[in-house]
Amino acid sequence: EDIYVAQEGALGFDTHIAKQSCVHISGLDSQLLPKIRFSVAPALDLWTLGGIELDKIGITSIRIPTATEETLVVQCEVRLATKRQDSAVVVVIWASNKEQNPLYL
Repeated sequence: EDIYVAQEGALGFDTHIAKQSCVHISGLDSQLLPKIRFSVAPALDLWTLGGIELDKIGITSIRIPTATEETLVVQCEVRLATKRQDSAVVVVIWASNKEQNPLYL
C-alpha cells in the first residue's frame, strides 16, 4: 500500500510515497518538531497517533490506521545519510509481517 508522510503539526502538507520508491521531503517547518507521521488515507484524516522523530537514530514499529478492519504495521529506521545522499538523515520504511510483528495489537 502507498503511504503518505507529513510533519506533525502540518498534516495538510503531506508527501505521497509509492511502494519501492524514494522521495525527498523538503520544506519541513523549523518551528515545528522534527517529527513525521504516516497515513494511508490522509483525505479521511487517518494518521498515526505517534510519529517518528527525525533527530533520533534507530528502528521502531508503528501501526498505521486504515479505512478497513485490517491493520498495517511498518518498521521505520532513521539513519544518518551517506555523503552521496542529499540529506542529513534517511528514513527507511518496510512492511512488517505477522511472523515478526513486534507490536501487541
